[in-house]
Formats: sequence, C-alpha cells, structure tokens
Amino acid sequence: SSGINAEYGVSIKMVKDFQGNTPTHPDPCLLTCVGSTGAGNTNWEGEPGRILTRVDMTECGFVDTPIVTTSLPGEGHHDYMVGMTSPFYVTKTGFTIVILGK
Repeated sequence: SSGINAEYGVSIKMVKDFQGNTPTHPDPCLLTCVGSTGAGNTNWEGEPGRILTRVDMTECGFVDTPIVTTSLPGEGHHDYMVGMTSPFYVTKTGFTIVILGK
C-alpha cells in the first residue's frame, strides 16, 4: 500500500515509530509526518516541576511551519502533567515541549 488516499490525496511518512526506530515500510509522498522521540529515550532538561525537550522534525522535510499535534503517553501519573499538548517555538524543523507537574 502506498499510503495515499485517492479521494483526498492524503499521504503519510513516518520517520520514527513509537519506540524511536526507523520504520520498515516504504516511504510514500510527504504531506503528513508522524513520529516519536521513542519511549524512554526523550532527552528531558529542567528541574523538578518544570521539564522541557526539543523535538527534531528535520527528517520530515517540511518546507514551512506545520501544524503540530502532540501527546504524552504513559502508565501512570502523566495525567497530572500540564503542557504536553502545547508545543512552543514550532518551526519547519522542530518544536519545544515544556511540561509542568509534580
């Protein structure tokens, strides 16, 4: 499957899977790009109660600033966090996530 919806011309390119690995599926044309920093592999900085990370989207090849949708999966207490769906400093090559919480 090419990943292209003939009716809408939608195509998806995944540059990293949930575990942070390179996908094994062939690359379709790029209109939407999805990926993950990799469960347990995110480079968080900051202090207790306020952490942040910069997410690199260079591999997506955007030519302009995209609309970014984020989430923070977990197995407990991630529901107490604030900020995981509010990216800052979004550019065509990346964005920053700041998380506040316990």
